[in-house]
Amino acid sequence: MPRIREVENKVLELLKTKPETRDDDNLLLVNYLEMIEDFEPMNFVATGIIENKIATRFKSVERCRRKLQADKPELRGRRWKERQEAQEIFKEYSKEAN
Repeated sequence: MPRIREVENKVLELLKTKPETRDDDNLLLVNYLEMIEDFEPMNFVATGIIENKIATRFKSVERCRRKLQADKPELRGRRWKERQEAQEIFKEYSKEAN
């Protein structure tokens, strides 16, 4: 599994160079996977998500994107504020459910 700093550096590069990835985690993941030297799209399709540990990488990529966007406003996408407001609404909802 790649170390988290390596993941963070790649995510940072993508957020800076490809602004379209700032609001789309799927696009961010695809671009991240393309940066990995040993990533073979056909291999990925053939062996599946779990065997390639892509699900774990996805979570790491997503967490790094969240941290970077929280720390660096210039890396936020157009929908960042909207996502933050939705998160607050969900927090309130989860408190009510108990």
